[in-house]
Amino acid sequence: MSDFQYTQATKEYLREPRMTILLSGVVTTPTGLAVTKEMDPKKEKQILPRVGRNNGESSRVLIPGTNFGGALRRALMDDIVAARAAAGAERPYKSLHGFFSLRVGGVGGFPQGVEIGYDINLRAVNPFISLWGKAGIGGRFGICSADALDGANAVAIEHGYRGNDLRRSPETIEMLSPEMIREYKALMVGSKKKKYGDETIKAFDTGDFKKVEELYGALINHVESSDEDGENTARNGRDDKGIVPIQNPWSGYEYFVPGTRFRHKMSLHGVTETEAALAVGALYAFSRNPRLGGHWRAGLGWVESNYDAVLLSPDPLRRQERAGTLRIRCPLDSGEGFDEDSLEPAFSVTGRLRELLDRYIEMRAAGFPGFDFEAGADEDRKASLVNRKPKTSTRRDKSKSTANPPKEDNN
Repeated sequence: MSDFQYTQATKEYLREPRMTILLSGVVTTPTGLAVTKEMDPKKEKQILPRVGRNNGESSRVLIPGTNFGGALRRALMDDIVAARAAAGAERPYKSLHGFFSLRVGGVGGFPQGVEIGYDINLRAVNPFISLWGKAGIGGRFGICSADALDGANAVAIEHGYRGNDLRRSPETIEMLSPEMIREYKALMVGSKKKKYGDETIKAFDTGDFKKVEELYGALINHVESSDEDGENTARNGRDDKGIVPIQNPWSGYEYFVPGTRFRHKMSLHGVTETEAALAVGALYAFSRNPRLGGHWRAGLGWVESNYDAVLLSPDPLRRQERAGTLRIRCPLDSGEGFDEDSLEPAFSVTGRLRELLDRYIEMRAAGFPGFDFEAGADEDRKASLVNRKPKTSTRRDKSKSTANPPKEDNN
């Protein structure tokens, strides 16, 4: 290994002043929030994260810091891509590993065989990775999990089915062509009544629609004889004979009810001004679409945030300095209709945080000159090749090969 040498960029980076900023505040979900896809032990619904391992539904629920971190990291990357495109510059990444390094911290795993000082050289040219981290490089933006201030406030939506609209509203059959109707009948038989399945699918695949009609007729006769009102199956999803119409099942899920408030804290530890500006820029970019978690189609995920910031003094004997406030507004949090407050800007900052936002906007307008967003991607690519190699042999295999070495072929 060659003797390590600081690059000029690294020397300049090491001379930059550092700061530590703490943010503490409240996050509110005006429409409700679901933040996980983990299933409960009975596999009946998705459940919210809980304090402790394998704890029951009575345990305290929370929003993991990774939900905030992932959303903010993606928002910042998307904003950088858009800013560079507007400035006529190339995308910030030049390879697939460069994309994943920025997006999620890489996919190759921990890099091996890198030189001493690799991390500091990388931080010097890639402030994005320095802030967020990647495999082998610790990030400097600490994002805590959020605790509900008013208790759990979690409710469950039970699993169910989205009904077969053609059965529930027979008049919609007119929207289908004859070919679609034949396919629909085949699906009704082939996928919902096991004993007809193989035979129906075979008939449909070979174009024997007469056979399909016969099988479908047999099924309809069975349904009509066991289901007096003809709609019980559609309402309940299954009749007493086990026949199921075409339906799209969906699992239930837990979510935080609208209006739930969370205590939330974040920290920027030992960052340069550029790194701190990127962190404020991430919150700024996130405010364009302030949503977390899933089930957005159900209207969930909107959040509103209010933070106070403190700049820590390097001297523990000195009083800490206020660094300003930061607010992300969601108009949906205004109750009925939209009052004047809901029409205010989605993002507002004061104090030192405002100065950092101005710095970010300045870098953004120029397309982030001097940033090497691809730095670190090559090490991630090499790590993916090394870390994914299958093990050639176990210790037991090696002992066997030593005891019985293969015969040499001298021909």
